[in-house]
Amino acid sequence: MKTMIALVVVHFVLCSAGNGAAPPPRSTSYYVKSHAQELEGRLHRIRISIVRPGRVERPNQWFNVYTEGTEGSAGGWIEVLTDEPERFMSRYGYQLRWNAGLAIQSKRLRGVIRISESGVVYLDATVATVNVAGDDTDVESDDAEVEPPEIVRDDQRVRTWTSTDGRTIDAEFLSANTVMVKIRRTSDDRVFEFELAKLSQADRDWVAANR
Repeated sequence: MKTMIALVVVHFVLCSAGNGAAPPPRSTSYYVKSHAQELEGRLHRIRISIVRPGRVERPNQWFNVYTEGTEGSAGGWIEVLTDEPERFMSRYGYQLRWNAGLAIQSKRLRGVIRISESGVVYLDATVATVNVAGDDTDVESDDAEVEPPEIVRDDQRVRTWTSTDGRTIDAEFLSANTVMVKIRRTSDDRVFEFELAKLSQADRDWVAANR
């Protein structure tokens, strides 16, 4: 019995000391949700890498955004409310017509932390709210802006991609697996991921021959 108690105590001490994993950055949804009570009503910044349009409640619209964690820490999804959906997509994602969940280069997003009546934590990014909220809670952020590296494009991998419904985008092929393809749009160097099934047969054949 004493041995069992000792083992439990040792396990508790080790867990309390941490398992060596990096703490979640303040810019992740994991951090926001785990500190929601203290952050509620305050302006905060997160760093997003995927945008998915959600339900519309005119004049507002919801978006689901994904925040990347560092190695050993969690990222995750969080809902964002905005009253300028077109501007939001122009800044953080691609056109609504793709509506497939598009990976983009990491960008900062500001909003006020809210908790709904049902207990859902979300980011209120409506213009009026952000403008009157004051200073960010993470001015001294642990993931400050970094100057992006110079992009060297391989013109032999640039092509016009066509969706199954006929829409097109000029972009450089970056990588692919059996499900997704990653491309960089030539007009602004934004990086996107598309499901191969949503691209034309000609594009799928090209990817199969070049990945």
